Amino acid sequence: MNKLDFLKNIKFGRPATAQIIFWVAAVVLTIGGFFLVRGLATCWTITPLPGMPPASCGTVTAGENGPVLTADGTPLPNVPDLPDPITIPASDLPPAWDGASRITILIIGLDFRDYMANQGAPRSDTMILLTVDPLTKTAGMLSIPRDMWVNIPGFGYSRINTAYSSGEGNKLPGGGPELARKTVEQFIGVPIQYYAQIDFNTFVEFIDLIGGIDVHNSENLRLDPVGTGTDKIKLTCCGMRHLSGEATLAYARYRKGDDGDVGRSKRQQKVILAIRDKVLSPENFPVLLGKAKQFYEEFSAGIKTNMPFDTAIQLGVLARDIRWRVSSMV
Repeated sequence: MNKLDFLKNIKFGRPATAQIIFWVAAVVLTIGGFFLVRGLATCWTITPLPGMPPASCGTVTAGENGPVLTADGTPLPNVPDLPDPITIPASDLPPAWDGASRITILIIGLDFRDYMANQGAPRSDTMILLTVDPLTKTAGMLSIPRDMWVNIPGFGYSRINTAYSSGEGNKLPGGGPELARKTVEQFIGVPIQYYAQIDFNTFVEFIDLIGGIDVHNSENLRLDPVGTGTDKIKLTCCGMRHLSGEATLAYARYRKGDDGDVGRSKRQQKVILAIRDKVLSPENFPVLLGKAKQFYEEFSAGIKTNMPFDTAIQLGVLARDIRWRVSSMV
């Protein structure tokens, strides 16, 4: 007998009705149990688990302190602890400086390309931390790279220069400067009490008001002033060079050298130290201090800050006795 004949002789009995019901019920329960267990594991929120639930789970949180998601899986901003904007009454501004505690300020400059394109909220192009210790009479300056990948409160991980545009574009309390301050504070891990964001025109006007600045230049540069139709500014090597407001802004923005953003950070720090030297010079400081209130009111339209005027004056007086240290994160 060959194999084919053997198979033909095999007889299968007709299954009983009870057997059919049993196997159908078993298959249904198995499939239902699979989807039930998978749903519980995927959308589990009772205890913290790694990862993020999918959009099909609805508006849930990805464990303890996780982002809140909408139905389509988009994280919702979570910034309930941001302070109010700087236009609120003075009593709600950051606590007054006691004159003895360390104070840290975030200096913000905006991206010139975004500024000129006028297409929504700009990104920050420059972030510099200034910290002052009045007891030891020392100060430090730290340049933060604009492409640093950090966690922006309420928006998740992104480049640090998008914190300003996220705060401005979403009209958060305090706007872009406050979200940038909070982002840097969380990233660096030190308290930052104040921020100051200065626009281009105000910066140029201030430099011209104090009679320009002097910096030690160690390279041959062709600087691009802000705006179209302006001639390039040539800066030769090597030695002290006097810069007008327009030239100072172009010098601080220059990044075409071989050292890229590292060199630009150094030039920006040179500019800040040169401003300090010019303002605190014996011939300028008494005059500027006497007109400080007038200048503060004139330039207020081009400055976003949460620093009270009295605190700014205290820091200005203290700056005469300060020793500075500068550094960069790159």
